[in-house]
Amino acid sequence: MQPRPRSIGDGLVIAVFLAVLVAPLVDWWFSIDKAPELVENRKLAEGPAFPSDRASIAAFPKALEAYWNDHFGFRRLLVSRNALLGYEFGLSTSPNVIVGRHDFLFYAGYNEADAIQAESPYTDAELSRWATELDARQAWLARRGAKFLFIIVPDKQSVYPEMLPKAHGERPLRQLVEYLAQHSRADVLDLRPLLVGAKAQGQTYWRTDSHWSDYGARVGYAGIVARMAKLLPVLPARPESDFKPATRNPWAGDLAKMLGIKELLTEPYLELDPRPYAAHQVTPDPYRPPGTERYAVMQSASITAPRAVVFHDSFLLTVQGRYPSRDDALSPRDTGIDMVALLAELFSRSVFTWQRDFIPELVEREHPDIVVEECVERVVRWGPRGATPTN
Repeated sequence: MQPRPRSIGDGLVIAVFLAVLVAPLVDWWFSIDKAPELVENRKLAEGPAFPSDRASIAAFPKALEAYWNDHFGFRRLLVSRNALLGYEFGLSTSPNVIVGRHDFLFYAGYNEADAIQAESPYTDAELSRWATELDARQAWLARRGAKFLFIIVPDKQSVYPEMLPKAHGERPLRQLVEYLAQHSRADVLDLRPLLVGAKAQGQTYWRTDSHWSDYGARVGYAGIVARMAKLLPVLPARPESDFKPATRNPWAGDLAKMLGIKELLTEPYLELDPRPYAAHQVTPDPYRPPGTERYAVMQSASITAPRAVVFHDSFLLTVQGRYPSRDDALSPRDTGIDMVALLAELFSRSVFTWQRDFIPELVEREHPDIVVEECVERVVRWGPRGATPTN
């Protein structure tokens, strides 16, 4: 039988097939892919060194494969389009992101997937440890003339459970808060009721981000100041009229970036700007606790106001605005709410350090009137960080 002569269509199929095979190599060499960088919260594999001995020869294929998987041509474009396709069907291509209803995304890292499903309640030992450690901190600070306030910022899924893909049981956070109310003398502020109550008037968390919105930050700020006022004399919270609203360009938060679709999944951004602030950052302090990601010493004009030390995470920075590098001190946000500057107005001198460990040395150095420890719900699951001295 004579072979069938190839048609133009056959040639096109072969040409396309070869182009698809060659395209990743071409982009890897010439960097044609202009899709946005992916936010993966991990270090990509580095190119392996040329093998020089038997052990490195054996390890070379696996290392080369890992490098290629992280750097093959058009990877950003393919990953983002795959993520968008999955998103349209309610599926997530990232183990750290859950696709919810009405364009809501939820963070699933730090074992949050289990907590969302209410499958990992606190054990009796975990609850007891929290109560014991918070009481120890309060007693140690009281001996030094300082108040103590422990603040829990809820995860978005605790505020918007109705936006999860399906209904789930009670969040473990309530279990912890109720236990501490019965078994601890520490002052604990759970911001969840405030943020849940406020969502009828505005969106308290971004749909595409794991943090609260500017509106949610303002609600949280008012709640924090109100609780502080019960512990020591501080100025009242700024009135709502001080927060000037402005609509900025649509943006995409950290969860959309993790999915690789930040350019394709955006939401309106309503900014609340309370500037000018009545506190400023002093000359960078040569002292800086080990392990801090951000560190700032703030000062206001009121020399008679209390002093404070604040251990916090990204929620007291809020999510928009300028983030300095890990080695720099905090700088004010360009726009929107700068929670550090806003809270610093309450104190004559205040130190803000972004980390999860309680550091007694910093407290001893600053002689504060109040120590605040703020922690987001998903990190509370890890238990207390940093030991309290017994003296």
